[in-house]
Amino acid sequence: MTYMIEAEKEFERLEFQAKMRNYDFRKELNHLEIAERAQIVDAGSGSGVVSRYLAEAYPQSSVTGFDFSELRVRQAQRAATGLSNLCFKTASLDRLPISSAQVDLIVCRFVLEHLSATEQKAVLDEFYRCLKPGGRIIAIDVDGWFQNIYPSTPWIDEVVAKCNRENPIDLRVGRKIPTLLETSGFKVLPPRIELMNFEGEELEHEKQLIRSRLAQAAPFLNEFLESNENVTRFGNDVLHCLNSQNSVLYYCKFIVTGVKPDRVLRSLT
Repeated sequence: MTYMIEAEKEFERLEFQAKMRNYDFRKELNHLEIAERAQIVDAGSGSGVVSRYLAEAYPQSSVTGFDFSELRVRQAQRAATGLSNLCFKTASLDRLPISSAQVDLIVCRFVLEHLSATEQKAVLDEFYRCLKPGGRIIAIDVDGWFQNIYPSTPWIDEVVAKCNRENPIDLRVGRKIPTLLETSGFKVLPPRIELMNFEGEELEHEKQLIRSRLAQAAPFLNEFLESNENVTRFGNDVLHCLNSQNSVLYYCKFIVTGVKPDRVLRSLT
């Protein structure tokens, strides 16, 4: 498993992104009902901003943030001082150091997009194993990265087409989440689909994030697009289009809940 933005400054970008209206994780999770002493996992915890929120909002619960990046885990630990019910651990999400049927809730936010189809299945199967019967996963991801920009350019369209063919990042993962969860055995609740429309100050912030994403992912993108010049050209094209007077940029955010069936109860009904 890989993450194309493995850089020291990624912590700062994630923390900045979390403050934006379109990336408001509090709104995404406002439907949670958490029992006391619940075991909660933040799968792919990144900077730890969601883990910190969960630990503060549910102080009687135990929250563990897992990330495969040792750098992210160290940064998240430093930012989480004073929260005794929160810890971070380095682990691959398809091999979590958790016994079966121990977890009440898993939050997996902006992670599936970075996985291949095979990895997505392996990770969701692992989540299913870790959850208690009746436990829930909330999977959140975006559909439309770099695709829903207008005006566009032939080079943007070519890069997006190459990405869809070779799948270094799944640009259409949002629409797939309900089926992915069902395939791994979850009962899927009706998804929430929210429009992330960027204009005014929000558009300026998103352009800042795009610059940061491209800059920090440069080593990966240089290999994927075969030269630094191609990466620079792609970034310049995207920002040029977004600076157009009537530019449009939107994504669709999918917030999908899956429930691990209670097999005992199901067998009695």
